[in-house]
Amino acid sequence: LAENLGFSIDRLPGFASIMEFFCAAASASLEPLVGVRVASSTEPPVAAGLFDSLLDRQGKNSAILHCDELDARALLVFEDDGVELILGTILNETTSSDSDAQKAKPRASLTKIEVNLVREAAIALGAALEAAFRPAAHAPFVLEKFVPIKGVDALGRRDIQVVTTLLSISTANAVGHVTIILPQSLLQALRYELSEKPVNSAASDPRWARQIETG
Repeated sequence: LAENLGFSIDRLPGFASIMEFFCAAASASLEPLVGVRVASSTEPPVAAGLFDSLLDRQGKNSAILHCDELDARALLVFEDDGVELILGTILNETTSSDSDAQKAKPRASLTKIEVNLVREAAIALGAALEAAFRPAAHAPFVLEKFVPIKGVDALGRRDIQVVTTLLSISTANAVGHVTIILPQSLLQALRYELSEKPVNSAASDPRWARQIETG
């Protein structure tokens, strides 16, 4: 299938359910890492080009996930406030509710320990993505690289079409964001499975929460 040929997110109602499952899975997957309760939500997905999606995110920490079963990659881009939430919560750093503090400058650079902590968050979100897609496919997403974004070809050719959505992660003291970027070809490969909303949520399976917590 040619990318973006007749592609419409509205024709894939099952994808909305996948994102609902992903939010629940993201919270369950991150909580053991950060040690506090986490609430997650996503904004409506948007179809875009990879070039435009990455152009203004240069230098941001990102995780490239590979799914061998679907022969596809996904990209998680940790926005500056997402990095601060993960590190500030795990390291028990004081977070002010003042609006100026929320707009504080990002860390100039991350230590090796800090990089590894954000990397662990990326692995946790990869497990959440796998759990979310389970109603449509067995699709393990394995961390392939955790690197700052350089250029606009993190998922392959710069002209590929993608779907992006912004994941909001909230704790009692902070809110952070991670941009999820999926190639449209991945969703097109599952177009029949996503053409209807799944009857059962992955989160309704008691084995699901145990698998998320144990990785």
